[in-house]
Amino acid sequence: MDEIPLIIQFASSNGLTLMPSFAFINDFERMKKLLKSDLEYEVLEKASRQLILYYVDEKLRNIPKDFICPQYVKMSIDPDCNVVTCCGDSTVFDKVYHLKPEQVNSWRLASEVCKECNRIGLSYILNNSVMPNHIITLK
Repeated sequence: MDEIPLIIQFASSNGLTLMPSFAFINDFERMKKLLKSDLEYEVLEKASRQLILYYVDEKLRNIPKDFICPQYVKMSIDPDCNVVTCCGDSTVFDKVYHLKPEQVNSWRLASEVCKECNRIGLSYILNNSVMPNHIITLK
């Protein structure tokens, strides 16, 4: 936590948006395993000690009925100009210059990655992490 004032100063002086949040597992496959109760015990034990994931179950219980993954209005592109599922998954669809935007969401909606992500609530958790009350968002 000691580095937060320096991070705020750096972000502010460089016109960057700063949105600190409580920890979550920033690994798509491991977070899926956690939500599906498939995470290896050793990894779960380590995460429990090192991360604060107390909010996940409550968030999952309170997903709004009308929640739509915000990735459906964005396009994630890897360094090779491939359109990938989203910022959390690297499944390749096609080269960006071969596609129209509406093709991407049709593909996403039909993909097993997106279906599972939405079904287990991962899309909501990844896009709604908890922000500590004592931290402010800078623009």
